[in-house]
Amino acid sequence: MRFEFIGKDIDISPAIKEFVEKKFSKLSRYLREFSQDQVDVLFTLSSVRERQRDYGGGSRPTVFRVDVDIKLKTPNGGKLHAYEEGTDVFSAIDKVLDEIERQLRKLKEKRLEQRRKGAKLKRWKS
Repeated sequence: MRFEFIGKDIDISPAIKEFVEKKFSKLSRYLREFSQDQVDVLFTLSSVRERQRDYGGGSRPTVFRVDVDIKLKTPNGGKLHAYEEGTDVFSAIDKVLDEIERQLRKLKEKRLEQRRKGAKLKRWKS
């Protein structure tokens, strides 16, 4: 897995990078069928001031947006994307990685089902 970190209006600290890589290591069980150079992860972190809500004239909190793009460089390949916004960086990262895990689980189930159907057709034809 190759990681690329992009910070828009914010510097990504080594602690955030380490946190993301540690969390992604738990997702590697869904990516076992891919080699390390076939998976690219683009992690984008940006910060903006909250605009939509009225906070009673006080200062508006900073909202962090976390975008994760995963590109699978295989013949059937695919791209996964998820984003989350929150006032805490680490909770937003946790939420977006939960969404990515759901998408990876779904992709793995889909690929297994395709293999099962292929095996059934092969037995049926012989």
